[in-house]
Amino acid sequence: MPWNLPSNFTKLKNLKNLYIRQSNLTGELPGTLGEMAALEELDLAYNSLNGTIPSGLFLLKNLSIIYLFRNSLSGDAPQVVEALNLSIIDISENDLTGPIPEDYGNLTKLTELALFLNGFSGAVPASIGRLPNLKQFSVFINNLSGTLPPDFGRYSELERFEVSENRLTGKLPDHLCYWGKLSTLVAYENNLTGELPSSLGNCTSLTEVKVYDNGLSGNIPSGMWTAPNLIHVLMSNNSLTGELPEKMSRNLTRLEIRENRFSGNIPTGVSSWNLKVFDAGNNLFNGTIPQELTALPSLITLSLDQNQLTGFLPSEIISWKSLDTLNFSRNKLSGPIPAGLGLLPVLTALDLSENQLSGQIPAQLGHLKLSNFNLSSNHLSGKIPIEFENPAYDGSFLDNQGLCATGPSAKLSICNSQPRKSSKISSTYLALISTFGILLSLLALSLSFFIVRAYWKRNRSDSDWKITAFQRLNFMMEYRNDTINGVRAMLRVLKSCESIKS
Repeated sequence: MPWNLPSNFTKLKNLKNLYIRQSNLTGELPGTLGEMAALEELDLAYNSLNGTIPSGLFLLKNLSIIYLFRNSLSGDAPQVVEALNLSIIDISENDLTGPIPEDYGNLTKLTELALFLNGFSGAVPASIGRLPNLKQFSVFINNLSGTLPPDFGRYSELERFEVSENRLTGKLPDHLCYWGKLSTLVAYENNLTGELPSSLGNCTSLTEVKVYDNGLSGNIPSGMWTAPNLIHVLMSNNSLTGELPEKMSRNLTRLEIRENRFSGNIPTGVSSWNLKVFDAGNNLFNGTIPQELTALPSLITLSLDQNQLTGFLPSEIISWKSLDTLNFSRNKLSGPIPAGLGLLPVLTALDLSENQLSGQIPAQLGHLKLSNFNLSSNHLSGKIPIEFENPAYDGSFLDNQGLCATGPSAKLSICNSQPRKSSKISSTYLALISTFGILLSLLALSLSFFIVRAYWKRNRSDSDWKITAFQRLNFMMEYRNDTINGVRAMLRVLKSCESIKS
């Protein structure tokens, strides 16, 4: 049940610790909060407090911890800060606006500053980068702009540096891992440029690097790839260059480097990686896809689309038992589609479009339960598996002139339609040939008749015809007799006539 802080509780002058976290508090913080001179720790997080933060709160000399996160506080944060014993300020996840107070740079005991998920604007004060004990700096999802102070990490053992989703420009501070303690670098969705900090090349504590959607360039510090605790590297949509190493951290499970300018071959050492997600699409990788890439049993997502890969797909798949998504589209791959792809137990998305693949589609692919399937713009031929003859896959086979289907649903030509057309043409020609043969036979018979008639006329003046009985001659002419058979028949008639005359 919602309730308000009692108006007179601030009269507890000797109260040192006030903990009322996640207690359904509502209303505003009393302005007399700054009168609690003995207060050392204040925790009113996870409530529904609104209004502004009383300016007197940051004047309390003994105050060391402020937890006001997850409320609905608004307005500017108090700009005058004289509570020099503060070690933790967490006023994140509110609706605070205005600049980050310059006086935060005077808090030499400050170890954690959390201002994320607010509406702070302007630049990060340079003095904050020189704080000697700062370990965690989290200001992501604000409206901050300008460049980051270059001294971050140089004077303190920085562990977490989170500045993502702002409008920051310039370079990342080069000394972020100067003391070898940095575990988390999160700076995605800004306008940062330049190279990654060189200190990352010797940062064994590093676990996460998330710098995607910036304008970063240059090569990756070589030692970063093998940082023993590295788990996630997300660097997509930059202009980073270089080649992938043969060896990577055994703990690295997520590598996303899409839309950069990485080049070279996919290393054969990839078999020693333990990736679950490998997204390297839209880069400049070339060469063939190594067999070793199929030896990653934990791999869930593999995207190498929009590169310059050539050659055949690996004919044998060693261990892709966890693979859910496979995207090799828009390369220069050739040869057949491996039947082994159809045996992957959990594959739901397969995109091999815009390559030079040829041959038939393996029947095994029809056994997959694919929600995303694209083989368009290749040189495939033959009948598609019957399982794909439904409207859900109408766009899966476009621009493959040799493919056909048993029905019209796949927007392909009907299988065996061309042979039926050829049969029809052959029947027509056969009829014409038969007709011509009959006409030729009739012509030969007519010619025979006229020759006999002429012969009789020439010899009818001869006398003493003797009537002799003889058997009637039967002329049996088949429609396939040719001219020669007609002439032979004629000669037999002449001989008969000679015998009659005699």
